[in-house]
Amino acid sequence: MCALQALTNALKDSNLVLLEPLMNVNIDVPEEYLGAVLGDLTGTRRRNVLELETSGNLFDNLDNNIKIYIPPDPIFFSSNNNDKIINSKKVIYAHVPLSTMLGYSFSLRSLTGGTASFDMRLSSFGVMSDDQAKAVICEMQGGF
Repeated sequence: MCALQALTNALKDSNLVLLEPLMNVNIDVPEEYLGAVLGDLTGTRRRNVLELETSGNLFDNLDNNIKIYIPPDPIFFSSNNNDKIINSKKVIYAHVPLSTMLGYSFSLRSLTGGTASFDMRLSSFGVMSDDQAKAVICEMQGGF
């Protein structure tokens, strides 16, 4: 009984925090959808973008003044009859909590029309905010 009281007092006196896994996320996205994806990352996903760079593709060696015509796709009709120009892809590097990445594949497809892809790897563990920690503790104790 004394050991239980000692442990309880020690836990009350300490500054315990909950940690959450942080993921390194790399997102390949066409330039035309860059704003929507960045907004989703910094707003909904609660994290800052670390780096943004142009992705290497087959057309990187071409002069920037050269425009490549892509004939219209007969399957998809577009009311815009302008010549289509190949846009470069961008790669977004970010640290994002794993809990906010659940269902991200669906969100990314919705934001980009299925033209973007991503991968993620465990980076580290970060301190959870007080509000999130309280919600997790409440859920673990059986409350919602």
